[in-house]
Amino acid sequence: MSDYRFHLQKYKPGTKTFCPECKKTRCFARYVDEKGVVEFPNHVGRCDHENSCGYHYTPKDYFHDNPDKAPKDWKGNDAYRYNKAEITRETKESQSVEPSLIPYEIVKKSITRFDINPLYTYLCGVIGKEETKRIFKLYIVGTGMK
Repeated sequence: MSDYRFHLQKYKPGTKTFCPECKKTRCFARYVDEKGVVEFPNHVGRCDHENSCGYHYTPKDYFHDNPDKAPKDWKGNDAYRYNKAEITRETKESQSVEPSLIPYEIVKKSITRFDINPLYTYLCGVIGKEETKRIFKLYIVGTGMK
């Protein structure tokens, strides 16, 4: 992250402030300029509450909205230059991985001896023996053997 000129402020107790969007306290990290040339306003940053709030106002957005505030050496998205080849490679690797499967002989052995399976015993007491058998058969739930 230190390769980028603009980055989120490093966390130290007391550095996070309230979010301008959701107004929650201690969840908003501001962007800082590594060179110390640009002082961003308080609303340029990112909220920790990605799912509920999702506020993220980047330096790129700030300079787009305020072109007169951009530093002279600003070239658009230099601060956000990611190694696209690396990201693409990671994505391809994760997509091309063959799933690992448990051999059916082992699965067949594991779907016996439910009398020692704690989950089976518990569910029999909660929803009944027949319903538990049906669910275990449907989802092929087995019992681990030592």
